[in-house]
Amino acid sequence: MASLTWAAAEADFTQTIALDATAERHLSRANPRRKLGNRAGSLVDAQAAYDLEQGSSGARSGLA
Repeated sequence: MASLTWAAAEADFTQTIALDATAERHLSRANPRRKLGNRAGSLVDAQAAYDLEQGSSGARSGLA
């Protein structure tokens, strides 16, 4: 059941990012991706967040 919740959260963030991509939203989607074992997707989100906002400590942390 928990994986369904993470999958739903990832889908919701994906829709939100399609409408208005922000660093915060990419970082928010990175968490459920990481919980689902999608480390590559989580890293892609961290990089996208960094590209949008280089000063984001969350983005830098996600890339580290």
